[in-house]
Amino acid sequence: MKITRIALLAIALMLGTTMAAFAAGTPAGAAQNPAQTCGPDNIFIAHFGPYSFELQIPSRGGCASSTAQGELTQAAYIANCKMLRQELPAFLWNMPVAIDPSTTPPTNNGGFGGKIATCAELLKGYHTGTLQHPE
Repeated sequence: MKITRIALLAIALMLGTTMAAFAAGTPAGAAQNPAQTCGPDNIFIAHFGPYSFELQIPSRGGCASSTAQGELTQAAYIANCKMLRQELPAFLWNMPVAIDPSTTPPTNNGGFGGKIATCAELLKGYHTGTLQHPE
């Protein structure tokens, strides 16, 4: 049980670090098309509610599609999950997903299940608020 708590804390910290690591670089002009806006630093200007901030997306395709749609896309989440897969210890990355539907919103008490697609759906859930991670 102690290892599970440590693993959950490590995943929560890694997610926080990953999302914080997005905020870097210099944005390109908004008048450019998405392919021109995203370059070596893959900066996307995010607008969520009244907030606007820079996110560094670890793939040019994820940045371009997010810029075109005005929100983070599946390609951006997948790029982030590929980065997480490299950075997380294997036991954390492969930890089974354990959704607790009794909480509002539901809570993931597990990991990513070792799959990029599952990780992308979980990150989207954390980001949009439809899923939470235990503190």
